[in-house]
Amino acid sequence: MRGDLFKGAVLGAAVASIVTLAGGALAGTGVGAVFNLGVTNAAGKVTTLVGTSSKTLQITNRSGSSSAVAVGASSKGAGAPALRASNTGGGPALGLSVKPGAAPFTVNSSAMVAKLNAALLDGNSASAFQRSYSHTVVVSPGATPSESGTALMKALAGITTASSNNPFLVKLEPGVYDVGATAVSMQPYVDIEGSGQDTTTITGTQSSQTLHPQSSSELRDVTVENTGGGAAILANIGSPVLTHVTALSSTSDGTKNIYGIEDVNCSPIMTDVAASASTDATAGSGSRYGVYDSNSSPTMIDVAASATGGSGSGADSGVENVSGSAPVMDLVQASASGAGSDFGVENHASSPLMAFDTATATASGTLSLQAGVYNTAGASPMMDNIVATASGGTYINIGVWNEVSSMTLNQVDAVASGGGSNNRGIEDSAGGGSYTVKINNSEITGSSATIDNTSASFTTDIGGSLLNGGAVSTGGGTVTCVDSYSGTYTALNSSCT
Repeated sequence: MRGDLFKGAVLGAAVASIVTLAGGALAGTGVGAVFNLGVTNAAGKVTTLVGTSSKTLQITNRSGSSSAVAVGASSKGAGAPALRASNTGGGPALGLSVKPGAAPFTVNSSAMVAKLNAALLDGNSASAFQRSYSHTVVVSPGATPSESGTALMKALAGITTASSNNPFLVKLEPGVYDVGATAVSMQPYVDIEGSGQDTTTITGTQSSQTLHPQSSSELRDVTVENTGGGAAILANIGSPVLTHVTALSSTSDGTKNIYGIEDVNCSPIMTDVAASASTDATAGSGSRYGVYDSNSSPTMIDVAASATGGSGSGADSGVENVSGSAPVMDLVQASASGAGSDFGVENHASSPLMAFDTATATASGTLSLQAGVYNTAGASPMMDNIVATASGGTYINIGVWNEVSSMTLNQVDAVASGGGSNNRGIEDSAGGGSYTVKINNSEITGSSATIDNTSASFTTDIGGSLLNGGAVSTGGGTVTCVDSYSGTYTALNSSCT
């Protein structure tokens, strides 16, 4: 330790030689004078006492006062000690003995003593204390969530030298960090790490976002919350990394669009992330998005995205990809429920790679539209090992809805149920143009129609698949089955009948 208090070399057992440098006057004045007790003695030179016994000088104070001391030493000379003790025999230079619980000595200065070291600090050895960090800033919660949020913002503002060769980590202890209406803006090469999604929360009320991640940075082990009608996390630059993160956005205003995670013109990497948007409003035209990608290409692995609420109004999408987005979606669980229209995954003019995903849409009202996966506006996803389910309500449920879009579905379970007479496993619709849908090794279930080809614009090819439920509707288009069969395991002909 650097000079941590007062034991070690200063504390000991025996004094071999004591040197007294004194100033003052009265009795015993001058070199060679008699040293008189009970009065002030003065000398212009060093007074030395030399001995070879176990103690050269013994001073005992028998006063009962707790403020009484055995030896009092003061110095008015710059750099000149009033009392000097040395032991040339190898033992300690000074021994102090007091009653249990009493301090061995007192001082009136807080100045650090050079070369002073201690074996214990407040009764603890060095191993009990945490070593200081050079590139890690530990943030502890304050007395209130607002104080905690202020501490977080101060810690981030204090990092001014981060770079690729000089990265930093901001470590949050368990607690709630309320940043109010000021968003947390991460810096490149500065990671933020919580102490777990269940124990560390950053919350805010900003209408845009609570946290803004940066490229070359990672957010992990934390929950981020927005209650101001915006996004919990808004990424719009580079490829930030989100790992073990929960993003929650909620509002009581049914007219607002809110996002668990919103990605704009960027390519974030998300692993083990839960993102949700919800409202308790009973009316309003607003939309909720668990994850919303606009002209973005995120990598989403083991992501749970949900959107809920609306009481039959507005729209909910677990994941929505728009404006040319091309995400990679592996092991994604996307769900939507409770709005006027609910889509587990909506792909709008986008081309995601979807594998081993689950997309679920559930109705809470009678006049609601649900689709497990909704592909529209020229979307061209690759869908492998997907479960797409739409259920509930009494209006329209569609497992996979393809609108003016071409795509390939491999090993897809498309299921629609609970919509009365409007349960369609797969629906293809367009007002014109030419589109192709290929369905391979899949299971399509819909009581109203397994394949509902509503437009002559579509060519639908089905190979090695189960069509379970209602008949196939061609709608003037072309539907062809090869090696496919019905729910009763009856082979279907090339016309899927």
